[in-house]
Amino acid sequence: MLKILRITALMMICSFMCSYIALAAPAESDLIHQQEVLGQQIEQKEQELTQKKAEQSKALTELKTINKTLSSTEKKLRSTESKLNKLLAELDQLETAIKDGEENLAGNVNLLSERLNTIYAQGNVHILEVLLSSTSFTDFLTRWDLVSRLAKMDCTLIDEVKEQISATQEQKNQVLVKKETLLDLQDDQSRQKEELKLASSRQSELYQNISNEKEQIEAALEDLEIESQKIEEELMRLNPNTQYVGSGSYIWPTPGHTRITSPYGMRRHPILRTNRMHTGVDIGAPNGASIVAVDHGCVVKVGWYGAYGRVVMVDHGNGIVTMYAHTSAALVNVGDPVQKGQTIAKVGSTGWSTGPHLHFEVRINGKYTNPLNYIKK
Repeated sequence: MLKILRITALMMICSFMCSYIALAAPAESDLIHQQEVLGQQIEQKEQELTQKKAEQSKALTELKTINKTLSSTEKKLRSTESKLNKLLAELDQLETAIKDGEENLAGNVNLLSERLNTIYAQGNVHILEVLLSSTSFTDFLTRWDLVSRLAKMDCTLIDEVKEQISATQEQKNQVLVKKETLLDLQDDQSRQKEELKLASSRQSELYQNISNEKEQIEAALEDLEIESQKIEEELMRLNPNTQYVGSGSYIWPTPGHTRITSPYGMRRHPILRTNRMHTGVDIGAPNGASIVAVDHGCVVKVGWYGAYGRVVMVDHGNGIVTMYAHTSAALVNVGDPVQKGQTIAKVGSTGWSTGPHLHFEVRINGKYTNPLNYIKK
């Protein structure tokens, strides 16, 4: 009877386990499929983001070029306006000089006319009286020379004033030509300025639209990354590796490089520019530097992992998994047993990274925790 009960109990246990496996297997299969789909979506979004970044950079470069040209045009326009103002002031001075010259000429002409009228009215007697009243021949010559000089000076003065007026008028004509040239240049520069302002406004709008689209892609990519990480954690929970159990004592993952560039905890994301949880520590190291396993274990993931770039994940048993992200190269494959201190990858800058470094995580039953509680410098 006891034997029958034992057999019955064993059959029930087997039946229960088979039922559990039957139920669990599809669940795991679904998760794997979801992870694959998410991976494709993440890759597509990353390509879109890369394209938008390129478009944003191009639009910004074009906007800077337009604004630089606009600034140069505005500077030239201010210079043209300054030259035009000086030219207008010069024109005012020339017109004043011409007016004064004309008044001076009119005065001299009037004076000469009065003298001629006087001479005409008195006839040659006036001049003869001046000459004949000489007391000597020398005095006569002196008076004749003086009369001649006065007449000559009047004529010379009139000629000089005429020449001065003519020269001033010529200078005025040249200034007027310059004025017309500057006015045409001012019109062209003003028109160019307005066209550039319109182009700058349109380019600014384009840049803003691209930036908004980029932010939407980044937000969607962030959601996909979070969902992918949740599935990864669930798969780790469903598939605990108990074959390889670590020593529980951990070493530093980057020999010779101990500078922490970003600690565990909340921070402003260097790329997304939003406050996000930093689920590991970033260790500064040059590209190609060695990354070692912090403890014995088994490699459970090698390959691209969204924003983390190329990663290696090692299961140390008892629900503990370490992750080494942004690597430039992986030196192990899934299923490989690894020893503490064994080089498993090289430092890189793959994924969402601002430069070569190692992003190191420790996950307990799929949940991240502060790595510095496990590794020591």
